[in-house]
Amino acid sequence: NNSSQSNIEVQGEMTSDTNIVSNNYDEFLELGGTGQYLDAPDGTYDFSNGFSFSSWVKFDDLGNWSRIMDFGNGAGSDNIIIAHPGTSTDITLNVRQGGSAMSISASGVIVTGKWMHIAATISSGYVGKIYINGQLAQTGTVHLPLTLARTNNYIGRSNWSNDAYFYGGMDDFSLWSAAVSYTHLRAHE
Repeated sequence: NNSSQSNIEVQGEMTSDTNIVSNNYDEFLELGGTGQYLDAPDGTYDFSNGFSFSSWVKFDDLGNWSRIMDFGNGAGSDNIIIAHPGTSTDITLNVRQGGSAMSISASGVIVTGKWMHIAATISSGYVGKIYINGQLAQTGTVHLPLTLARTNNYIGRSNWSNDAYFYGGMDDFSLWSAAVSYTHLRAHE
């Protein structure tokens, strides 16, 4: 495995009322928007070579600033966020270095009740990209996440107490410590 494109294994503790749902094709994480989330382990991840995220996601509701992921050290502290801003149908990639935030957003891409593939990358040159269902939806400048310990690493929950919990389904959630190609992201589902 090329260390510049290493997959970060994300396993964590689910809240007691979080469900794993089976259908005819697969199992997926079902979150009901009322306190269910996955708490990934605390850790130090080296993102000096870049960052990549990939997941199948189905929004059943667009609660205010609900998160697909929010890895950080509390509200406004070194967060790596994939979310939808407010109650919009946009997807945002937001990275904070300390409290300084940079983000890009793909506008109007969420259709509630439908599965979609969402991917995001940030190169070591600070170029962020968001892909929706295989199509490049947005490019722009984004902070590269700092290499430091993060203690609040949530899937389906925000580090801000007033934000909504994610309501819907997630499957094949993956992170990489490099800006990998979209082809590479899809090959590892």
